[in-house]
Amino acid sequence: MGFQEFLDEMAYVSHEPLAKDLWDIIFKEIKEKSKEALLSKHVAKRISSSRGERVLMSGEYSHIDWSEFMSHEAELDERIILWHIATDLCYHNDSPSQSASSSPSSSLPSPSSPAPHKITSKLLSDYMLYLLVMRPSMMPTVVGLAKIRFQDTLAEAHRLFERNELGAGENDKRACEIIYGVNTDIKPVHLKGDRSKSVLFDACRLARELDKFENGKWLLISKVWVDLLSYAATQCRPSAHVEQIGKGGELITFVWLLVAHFGLGHCFQTTTIAKLIAGK
Repeated sequence: MGFQEFLDEMAYVSHEPLAKDLWDIIFKEIKEKSKEALLSKHVAKRISSSRGERVLMSGEYSHIDWSEFMSHEAELDERIILWHIATDLCYHNDSPSQSASSSPSSSLPSPSSPAPHKITSKLLSDYMLYLLVMRPSMMPTVVGLAKIRFQDTLAEAHRLFERNELGAGENDKRACEIIYGVNTDIKPVHLKGDRSKSVLFDACRLARELDKFENGKWLLISKVWVDLLSYAATQCRPSAHVEQIGKGGELITFVWLLVAHFGLGHCFQTTTIAKLIAGK
């Protein structure tokens, strides 16, 4: 009857206010994407279908080979879990030590923090995982496969924590230190084969690549998350967005409307092209 899902949401979901900094960063990034899309129909299609590739292949980030983490064959759920773990690893690696009694919600930076891109990255990372796990109807993913990937990754984390004797009272930072300390010189796929869908150690490798940018990594990570969010928003069924509006709305629905306003969604591009042809 969905009772377990209700209990899970009560236990694991927290609600954070939509800070102005967060919305400003989302608005600015989507507006910049819309300007690039004006160059040509091909560019517009590439931008609207980007799931982070556009960001990683541009300017100062393009000298790194990101293909290991941004495979075109990778499903959206795989990319979300991968980047969520990497974002958490980077976030806690950059954060000062906290007492074991700190609550998960208290570990989030305040809206007045001087690092808005770090805040945005953390909040969007948590939000996208929330959508994937708790609101799968809002995500353009194969629900069964996404659930298997999530469970396999969770099981691998549990095995790692058992080997390292992570106590139940220890905080998230200690858990991230254990994951980050794993030797990943050998690519995980060579060790686990293709049967396990876990992306835990792939995320650890990604976090190490991101840390090479030091403080500049948060601008990159926030851009990737806005890319993933705007892609998911345009691929979600319109009826799912409408249903959420009746319940007060989700952030992804407001992003869908913003993307539509700037003409980045596939359906809106088609409409614009049809008007141009008719105008001839």
